[in-house]
Amino acid sequence: MTEPETIAISNLGPCELQSPLPRDKRSAVEDRFVTGSTFVRLPLEIDTAANSGGQLFEKAGPRETIFFEPAKTKAAIVTCGGLCPGLNNVIRSIYSQLHYH
Repeated sequence: MTEPETIAISNLGPCELQSPLPRDKRSAVEDRFVTGSTFVRLPLEIDTAANSGGQLFEKAGPRETIFFEPAKTKAAIVTCGGLCPGLNNVIRSIYSQLHYH
């Protein structure tokens, strides 16, 4: 089986700020944060007899340390203007998270 190809994402610099997200104390999972060593394989299903390695993508999600200071961070939502069922809900959820949290 060939080794998977890792798709690297460049960093802007060291992540030295502590995330403002609280730790999830209710969950049986140890932590809600994603580490930098967690990857998602593409394709998800592989045939081990076919000797396919696939690609690895860095997993998205909250990190324990962050680069940008949350109080000084701005965000933009860009859409293409086409019909997309549920897009208003997505935009509202993004706004609510950014505004209230």
